[in-house]
Amino acid sequence: MAQGAEEIQRPDQVASDLEQYRRLVELQKQMIELAQQNKLAAQKCDALRERVSAEIIVRRQKRAEASQILHKKLISFLKRFPKFTNTESNLNESKMKEILPC
Repeated sequence: MAQGAEEIQRPDQVASDLEQYRRLVELQKQMIELAQQNKLAAQKCDALRERVSAEIIVRRQKRAEASQILHKKLISFLKRFPKFTNTESNLNESKMKEILPC
């Protein structure tokens, strides 16, 4: 009978044990919430990365188009001068690349 009496816990011990479980449950809830926030942040990050990459592609295309337009205008401008209209000194692509850095 002495052992049976020792097995019975006092109310303050039970409350202490329950408090530890309550803290554990609260920590688990916080972990779930943080995991959800992390998932949402990762999705937003991916969306932003896609948007930025698309914007960079568009800017590069515009820059390439502007470079091509400038190249064509320069060739048409240089063709006005007799020195550049000779067949010997006519500008081909390799010479234009030496002259133009773009």
